[in-house]
Amino acid sequence: MLRHPVQAALYALVILLGRLHAPFSIALGQMPPPPGTYHTSWVGNSFGGNGAKENEGAGFQFNGYGYWVQDDVDAMAVSPDGTVFNTAPWDEGGHGIGLYKNGHASRIPIIAPSSTGKFGPGFNTSGPAICVDGRYYYAINRQNELLRFSWTPGDIDSTVYLGQTVLPETATSMACRKNEIAVSYADKLEYRNETTLAAEASYDIANVTAMLFAADGSIWVVKAGSIRHLTPNGTDTGVILPGIGDPTSLAWANNGWLIVTDNGPAQQVLFFDVSAAPKLAGTFGAKGGLYADIPGSVAPDKLFGLRGAGMDTQGNLYVGMSFGDSAASNAFIAAYTLPKDSLSPGNLLWLLYNASWLNTSGFEPGTDGTGVISTTTTWKLNYKNQTPGSEASLQAITLDPFKYPQDPRLQTGFSMQPRLVKGTKLVYAIPQVKSFLLVFANTPGSEILHQVAATPASAWSWFIDDDGNIWDADGPQIREWPVLSVSDGIPNYDWKQPRVWPRPDDFQAVTRLIYNKATDSLYLFGFLQNQPIASGSVTTAGIAARRYDGWLHGTQEIVWTNAALPTTTAYANGGFTQLPAKAVSLAGDYIFAGMVKNQKPAVNPMVCILDAKSGKYIGTLTAGPEVGGIGGWEDMLGSVNAMRRDDGEYIVLVEDDWRGKNIMFRWTP
Repeated sequence: MLRHPVQAALYALVILLGRLHAPFSIALGQMPPPPGTYHTSWVGNSFGGNGAKENEGAGFQFNGYGYWVQDDVDAMAVSPDGTVFNTAPWDEGGHGIGLYKNGHASRIPIIAPSSTGKFGPGFNTSGPAICVDGRYYYAINRQNELLRFSWTPGDIDSTVYLGQTVLPETATSMACRKNEIAVSYADKLEYRNETTLAAEASYDIANVTAMLFAADGSIWVVKAGSIRHLTPNGTDTGVILPGIGDPTSLAWANNGWLIVTDNGPAQQVLFFDVSAAPKLAGTFGAKGGLYADIPGSVAPDKLFGLRGAGMDTQGNLYVGMSFGDSAASNAFIAAYTLPKDSLSPGNLLWLLYNASWLNTSGFEPGTDGTGVISTTTTWKLNYKNQTPGSEASLQAITLDPFKYPQDPRLQTGFSMQPRLVKGTKLVYAIPQVKSFLLVFANTPGSEILHQVAATPASAWSWFIDDDGNIWDADGPQIREWPVLSVSDGIPNYDWKQPRVWPRPDDFQAVTRLIYNKATDSLYLFGFLQNQPIASGSVTTAGIAARRYDGWLHGTQEIVWTNAALPTTTAYANGGFTQLPAKAVSLAGDYIFAGMVKNQKPAVNPMVCILDAKSGKYIGTLTAGPEVGGIGGWEDMLGSVNAMRRDDGEYIVLVEDDWRGKNIMFRWTP
């Protein structure tokens, strides 16, 4: 049995089986594991977030150290030895800049001080631009600081910070070569010295979003969506590359061709011979990318969200893909070996990904837990694989910004709740905070999801039962909106006439609820009258729970009340406070309560387990060494989803934004 003792608050549990029973407590500083055995795995990232050492941490223990793929690909560069340099506009764990080589990720955070007095995200390194020149590389952060680093080629954890300077305005792109850096702004291009970072010259040019030095000192730029060639002093040569939908980056191939990522409808990497009159020399990737053939289904040559590309001296191609600066951006970095004198089909050398930032995945009905749906992706899990992190294989990416440019998932993440409703698969999306519940369905003939419904009001306490009926308990009433029908993938609800019950008199607030059709049971979570609602607890599941049986078809009998749910001592708002669970999930015989966080110095994700028949606390799942024993806050309304497989094993998925994944507990009672 795995045991992970965690310093935490004294728990006291008061069990009421229709009447108040005497309290009992758990020993201070101990949270016993549940009966049986369990281990920790993960879904949604190539790495589990482990790798930090006991004495490491920026600000607090383990912070910033470890292996994971960043939350986004904003800009990337490739060195001659095949190291990928990636900058993310935001990375929850602090890897504003990440280095990748041979399928491995850098472990040590790259930290830069601030010249402006404002310390930006990613330890002040997150930003829109990066370039590499030999053993030096340069980045522009979100504080408009130009940063200079050195590194040892071949060693992705060898970065040394060298210096910085403040730029006069917001930069849009950057290029570097032979002691020269070019920085573009909204209306000009500026040349700076690589060593001193001092400005040396500039000229007027507007709307440059990417650029690349040529060997003769001239410069290629993406300007207002077209690619143009400029002389070193900024004179436009009149050369324009044709036939590109949305160019996002420029790089050189080792044969002198110009590499262009086209994030337009083609979704391809383009190669232009620019030795004379420019001409398209070839393309890499299936035309249409992710949206070719069966839209959304993944394959090595189906590219999407193209943000950058580059080539090493061996002719290997590296491609960075992301949907942009948002919670659902995703980050995919792929390496391909190309056949000699050919660009296609190419063989995938390695693929690294982060597809689970600000997300809690849910289990697809009828799959015995093997089908998992996240905010932007679908996965197939093979539970015979016992190596942590090896169970999941990516099946599809469900976003299509071309067909559905207003998809809310392009802006934020959700807790996904798949349901089979009157024979139709629907996916309900619970927002991170109080907001509208959204409903998605598959676009026919594809793996793409699109929004088909939304509740007319917002709530904290959304719950969707197995039949697709929607519940909430915000305010003085408990409400249920039965699904009336489903037509062409669109569910029909009568939003004006929910079924309504008064909130029990002894509850001052109900903040979460669960309805179980199999037993006709309603579980309420929140705060009883006279129970204090501590600062930071109002958005949680509360410290009291109750089960009713016969809720829809009986006498609504109280089975049990637990007036003292587990809380943890957590650091919040400059001090320590007691925080209840953030979310609850019912599976089989147990209720799984995902705790917001525990106290400093290290954050260990915890899921407390209650017996659904009695309300009694039976133990706590804590993140094991497989993920470094650490993880992020659970701050989504639906931060935990659980299910019981046919063989009796329980699978519990838990939000972990800190390292861009879902922690997966595998527990056999």
